[in-house]
Parts: sequence; C-alpha cells; structure tokens
Amino acid sequence: MTNPEAKAYGWVTMLPYYAIFGFFLGAITLLDEGLELAMGIHCANNLISSLLITSPNGVLKTMLF
Repeated sequence: MTNPEAKAYGWVTMLPYYAIFGFFLGAITLLDEGLELAMGIHCANNLISSLLITSPNGVLKTMLF
C-alpha cells in the first residue's frame, strides 16, 4: 500500500481493487493450470493503465504534457 495511487486515493479504495484483481488472476492460474495467461492479462492491464488511464498520482509518469 505504498504506491502513490494508494496514498492519493486511500487504502480503502485501492485494497479491494488489488485484492479482486489478484484473486481473479489466481483463479485464472488455477483454472488454466499455468501462469502464462495470468501474466499476459497482468501485462495488458499495466500497459493499458499506463497508456490510457494515466494520472499524476501514478507510479509511471507517461503523460506527454
């Protein structure tokens, strides 16, 4: 909970997001019997978040202006 997003929006908002996404990826790992799909979804989530949903409070500063 030391990410800038968690500090800006509060742990009450961010912890459920992190937990639900983690349980979702864990379920995919168990159902698929491999890490590849979960790792791909995590990578896609990070890429989309950093390029499309970027904010000044984010860890990665990807804004062009």
